[in-house]
Amino acid sequence: MTVFAVSLVIEGIACSHVEIQSPPPVRSPSPLHFLVLAALLLGVGRVSAQSNWAADTHNATRENLWSVAFSGTSFVAVGENGTLLYSDYDGAGWHRRPAGTTAWLVGVSHGQGRWIVVGDAGTILVSDDDAETWQPRPSGTTVRLNAIVQGNNRWLAVGEQGTVLTSTDRGETWTARTIPQTGFLRALAFGQSQFLIGGAAGALFTTIDGAAFTRVQISTTADIEAAAIAPSRMFLAGSRGLLASYTTFWLARENASLGTFRALAARSDTDVSAAGDQLGFHYAGNDWSVTSLRPGFLATAMTVGRDEAIAVGFGGGIARSNSLYDVAILPGGVHRADSGSEVRLRAVSTGT
Repeated sequence: MTVFAVSLVIEGIACSHVEIQSPPPVRSPSPLHFLVLAALLLGVGRVSAQSNWAADTHNATRENLWSVAFSGTSFVAVGENGTLLYSDYDGAGWHRRPAGTTAWLVGVSHGQGRWIVVGDAGTILVSDDDAETWQPRPSGTTVRLNAIVQGNNRWLAVGEQGTVLTSTDRGETWTARTIPQTGFLRALAFGQSQFLIGGAAGALFTTIDGAAFTRVQISTTADIEAAAIAPSRMFLAGSRGLLASYTTFWLARENASLGTFRALAARSDTDVSAAGDQLGFHYAGNDWSVTSLRPGFLATAMTVGRDEAIAVGFGGGIARSNSLYDVAILPGGVHRADSGSEVRLRAVSTGT
């Protein structure tokens, strides 16, 4: 066996004294190799070499988390069996908060000085004391509510069976709205003075007031699971590996082998991240590139704080990074913090 010492550069990061053994052992390609190859062949984008992840063994919550939001000073994440977690401004330590329910909590958002959570069976909870205590509010529906957001001096929630609710009194009372959609609605974002709503089979709508809706034409029938709005661009993610961006028209890509993207966040027009069943992708203004090569996690939601990005997912997974470029979920709450070319792994505390 011969060992060679060489130098190489990966994604602009210099690596020296890399030992290469010759001849290399014969190995069967893993399913991940085929996923990455499919991503490249179908034009999804380049592959990042940054994939140094390790498992965490702390006793964090193992409930599936479905949404996370930032208020400007704190984070709240919600999930199944009434799970509600709180973290201060940097998202480095997480603590349980009593939600007063065992319902599946699916969406959370902050606005007008108030946290509002939505979930199964029409659940709506509000908090005015930074998520310390929560009170239920009547929604007028028994269907699952999937997402909520505040904008244009009103709140808007969407759910199953084309359900849309609006409130103009900080979530105290809710009005059902009619939208030409009978399938589920899950993607919801506010920006550029409008709401963007997505759902089953490529359903996509915009609205300014939550009362009149405009259907948006997009060349996909994939389920739209997540939406994000940057200063001058919009983004979507969904089933069949759907990743879409909009400037003057919608450009949608699909690759069914990549699974479903449910987590999506935009820090700017050129700093956007999506993650899901198998891989993570980053949008830097031109195209989507693979950013996480480790399989075995399922991300469900992502948000941006002051200086960091937080993502949540199945098994109580929480990921934290100071860059949207390399955010991913691992079971047990592992998060990654990047500083230049230095990579540090730390565990997120999600204890009581």
